[in-house]
Amino acid sequence: MAERTISVIDIGSNTMKILVAQKGEQKPLKVLFKAVEECRISTGIGESGTLFFDNPCMEKACFAVSRLRDQARPFAPDETLIVGTSALRDAQNQDDFIKAIYRKTGIHLKILSGKEEVDNIFRGILCDPHLQAISDFIILDIGGGSIELCEVKNRKSVQTYSYPLGAVRLTEKFIANPKNPINPSVLNSISQYIIAKLEQSRWRLPPKPLALIGSGGVFAITKAVLAERHSDHQNWEMPLSLKNIRTFSEELTPMSLPSRCQIPQLPANRADIFPTALTIVDSIGTYLQSTSIRPTLYNLRYGIATKWLEEH
Repeated sequence: MAERTISVIDIGSNTMKILVAQKGEQKPLKVLFKAVEECRISTGIGESGTLFFDNPCMEKACFAVSRLRDQARPFAPDETLIVGTSALRDAQNQDDFIKAIYRKTGIHLKILSGKEEVDNIFRGILCDPHLQAISDFIILDIGGGSIELCEVKNRKSVQTYSYPLGAVRLTEKFIANPKNPINPSVLNSISQYIIAKLEQSRWRLPPKPLALIGSGGVFAITKAVLAERHSDHQNWEMPLSLKNIRTFSEELTPMSLPSRCQIPQLPANRADIFPTALTIVDSIGTYLQSTSIRPTLYNLRYGIATKWLEEH
């Protein structure tokens, strides 16, 4: 009997991503194909905390999803799942977006709750072969609209947290013009805001600091930037120190957006929000009493694919 094949498209606040996978023999998943479409749908999310998608935005998103689906066709997936996260959770006209995706693809878009999102991120990260020896850790996932935290004990999720503290959201909320150099006091205000939200939340600090695992573009990009400069960072398993993250943030702060765009390995379409993203990492890492973060490329899509394959 042929192995079942699943395709998962994740409509994030900042990017759209696809994963096509089967059950693995030596690993939990056998990845057949993955790709990313840069398509920010969360513009405006920081102004009021909610979104209203206009027709051009929905059309752009539909074409991006359609391109990803078409790229997966050669792998003949048994099913294609499309999921949405923070930006869609907060959208006033999410039903219009769901209908637009269905008209374009014939597939029903499922908008995940914050709890469903963090649960699937946790499930996905358990697939990372580089993390199989670690039993107790905390996951930090940073997106454009929200962050997710998950404490793991004996490779079981014991507490989760999802909050609208994403990089696009906080950039729009605090930074008047991200094209200009950023006053350090603004990033300090972002940090204080994040810490206040964490202290007000139900998140309980573990009795002692745990290993911190980072999921999201900010970690992969920072790793790529540092690898360009330092050969030791070419080893993906080497953790990112909070000191290096803080130093990189201090480097970006006095730069204009065009100058940031000239940094090797820093994508131009992320350069506007990157100082905020680094501030989020530094603030939460410090709050969790961590000194370093291990990046992972295993994320939401992997968790959804794993669950589907287990059930089918």
